[in-house]
Amino acid sequence: MVKKLIKFTLLLQYAIHEAEAALVKFNDEKQDGDYRYGVDGSVHAWDEWWAFYVGSLEDGSVEPGEEGEGVGYGPYILAEKRARSFGTDNKIVSNGGKSRVNWDLIFAAYAGQRYLQMPAEGEAIMEIQKCLRGQHKVPLIQACLEYGYKSSSSDITPDADLAKIKAEAWAFCAAILPSIHEASATDAETIKTELHINTERRPDWSKVMGAFGAETLNKMGVSCDAVNELSDEDYPDNGHKKCKDSKMSNDMADTDVCGDIKMPSSASIAKVQTPAS
Repeated sequence: MVKKLIKFTLLLQYAIHEAEAALVKFNDEKQDGDYRYGVDGSVHAWDEWWAFYVGSLEDGSVEPGEEGEGVGYGPYILAEKRARSFGTDNKIVSNGGKSRVNWDLIFAAYAGQRYLQMPAEGEAIMEIQKCLRGQHKVPLIQACLEYGYKSSSSDITPDADLAKIKAEAWAFCAAILPSIHEASATDAETIKTELHINTERRPDWSKVMGAFGAETLNKMGVSCDAVNELSDEDYPDNGHKKCKDSKMSNDMADTDVCGDIKMPSSASIAKVQTPAS
């Protein structure tokens, strides 16, 4: 549990902090062009986001007995591990991974690195940030759902293993709880009540599912398609089906904009384009 909290809460938050720092530096009019649009300023922070999110030891497909789930030590690996259980493992990532979340983030990382060197592309960078903020929530939502289900029944997890699975469930759910609360305090309280580590009882799966309805997801900036549904192949008759979007209503995060990101044609490390005075 401690490892998961470090990896998927603390390390992920710091990675996100670096992406936000890149935006702050890009928009800081008190700094010169080399800092705002160069490799020592906004672009450097952007690279640090990716370094903290991925690390250097990720391999998408070589965990013994679990082909496609991958190994790794950064937040990146959670998207790979949950993708299979939610049918979001339909992309090809160069390290052998298949996660749609990671595929979208890799494309956004390359595009963002280029746009940050272009002073006139502030709007494009904001759309990329919306994509990042939304996609970073998806694996945590999927993990909270999957482990909430695994801990809900003795047919899935025997009593002897319940403490371990509930601890893992709470590690994932606690990481996404503030975002749920921002969208719906009621749904956040439901997740806390049903999955908090301090109780020995099993969660009510129907209540856990209900807390991740379309309205709450959309207020979080996450589409129903981004989360998809828990696999019946892995968990027969689990009852979780993909919701139908209500209305995406988060001004800061939106998984839907990821598909609209365009790759600029300039080199990834271009000469800084300092605005004319």
